[in-house]
Amino acid sequence: MDNFIQWITDKNITLIISIIGCLTGIGGLSINFYKFHTERFHLKVELEKNAGLFFKKISEKELRWTKYQALVSMNLINRSSSPVTIYDLILVTNGSKHRIGHYEGEEIILPDGYLNPKRKEQKSIDMSYQLVLPLRIEAFDVKSVVAFFPYFPDPKDQPITSFKLKFKTAKGNRSKRLSMRLYQ
Repeated sequence: MDNFIQWITDKNITLIISIIGCLTGIGGLSINFYKFHTERFHLKVELEKNAGLFFKKISEKELRWTKYQALVSMNLINRSSSPVTIYDLILVTNGSKHRIGHYEGEEIILPDGYLNPKRKEQKSIDMSYQLVLPLRIEAFDVKSVVAFFPYFPDPKDQPITSFKLKFKTAKGNRSKRLSMRLYQ
């Protein structure tokens, strides 16, 4: 027993305290690193299959100077522990920018006979999930949205080689490449 007391009272007690302090410091650093990793801005954009399509404009009274309009279906996933607010969404085609618009209806009905008059079917797109900005996505939440672009350039005027969505938020920007097809 005297040897144990002698061993503790020597310089070994400072060694034991320093080892405990080192382990506590490493544990605290690990917790802070994990917290930093989950709190940082992390917005993931998942596009559905054939998510982007453009089509002849729906009505003649809207935007007389454009021939086409576009829709993009996507899931927006917030993987951070704090909410993210999207303030702006821009579709970039060959360097030209097109802002998101608002469709004044509950659904968009596209006849399949746009380019093939023999087809008599219709495609209905539910606009109740329309992206309305600003959009707040809570921590670890998912939003399924449809973005409507009232103007889309005519591919006959200039061949379009690249499409990119640019999201602007208060915490940072995110961009996502996508493919778009002409609805026919």
